[in-house]
Amino acid sequence: MMPLKNLISWKVLAIALVLQIVPAYAQVDRDDVGEEILDDAGEEMDIPPIETYTPPTAKTKPEKKEKVGPAVKRKSRRNRKHAIFFERFPRSVRGTSSNQKVMFSATENSGKIVVSFILNGKEFRFVYGYTSLKEKAIENIQVTPDSTGQDIKTSADNTILASLRMELRRDINRLDPLENDLLSSLDLLVDMIQADLPFGKFESNKAEEQRGKTQSVKPKKYDDICAERGHTRTGTFDDDNGNVYKRNQIIGDPASECWGRCGTTCFQRGQIRKRQYTDQCFSHDLCADHFGGSFGNCTDEFEDARYGYEVSSNCAFYVVGKWALTHDWECNGTTGTKTITHYSDHRFMSSSGTGGTWTLNGNQIVRVYSSGTRYAGAISESNLKTEGTMTSPSGRRRGCFIEVYITTRTN
Repeated sequence: MMPLKNLISWKVLAIALVLQIVPAYAQVDRDDVGEEILDDAGEEMDIPPIETYTPPTAKTKPEKKEKVGPAVKRKSRRNRKHAIFFERFPRSVRGTSSNQKVMFSATENSGKIVVSFILNGKEFRFVYGYTSLKEKAIENIQVTPDSTGQDIKTSADNTILASLRMELRRDINRLDPLENDLLSSLDLLVDMIQADLPFGKFESNKAEEQRGKTQSVKPKKYDDICAERGHTRTGTFDDDNGNVYKRNQIIGDPASECWGRCGTTCFQRGQIRKRQYTDQCFSHDLCADHFGGSFGNCTDEFEDARYGYEVSSNCAFYVVGKWALTHDWECNGTTGTKTITHYSDHRFMSSSGTGGTWTLNGNQIVRVYSSGTRYAGAISESNLKTEGTMTSPSGRRRGCFIEVYITTRTN
């Protein structure tokens, strides 16, 4: 048996060793935490004090794990709403939206196709002339109000019509000429006619008859201006008397409602191609803004823009300019905000003064700070928002971020 004196000496030595080792480990932990407490650029931030651990008492309930982000509920396809059809014949299609707020119809008779949408006490009517059901052109578009002051498409009208379009797209037979006319007319009404402005009346045959041409005219070309996004372009338009106007605007700038995009403003929910930019759509934007309406003096510009809207392809994604960044390390709801400016030479700068380089592949953007912090995200179809994840230089910390496009300007 070991003498009592020797046993006490061993205990004293063990305690001394523990007192030396524990502070060393504590210092390692502090340094490790400090390395990974980063801002959006991966720069070190002030290290918070290390809290001491207190064992829970018998009355203390175990702490619940915090949920990361709201639960995403996917809508069942069975719950998707569908328009209600009363008739679906080769020469007559009639029905109503699921909420019965808008009546729709498309009928063919005596060489004319008439498409109608009735809601909120007014009727929006499209009249087409045709040589065959596949060869046709718009002759006129008009609104028939049931009282004065209703000859406009309001923002409320547009919301109802856009909802109907989503319902119809689930059931419309695009190979059926009449049903396809119904959907294409709704596209034009929702996306290319400004809300809350005098509707006026579109008559494509009137001007053509005066020029001695046939009344059924369909433009066959459009000029793609995708490469000019972010640059100033001069557009031209005229009035009914032949007076020509010129005006300069930046193409595709979210700060000025994306001039040149085929469709009003920067985005419409449900539009198939959200990044179309043509010279004809640009001219119509300028004309409608100058005269305060889509038709009247702007009838010919509308007709020219219509073909590009129907067939032009999407532009590639574009990121040069300023984006509003919201970042969240650990994705736990603790966010910070910055402004990120992407330059055309693939550099970027944060409003905090740090920067690095960016690359773009399709709709996937990767941004790497000089410190090594990496952002990788997917740009939305409208090119107005980016969502993704971020990783610290060591790779041990991750986070989430969202960016909203502000302007194509970089100054």
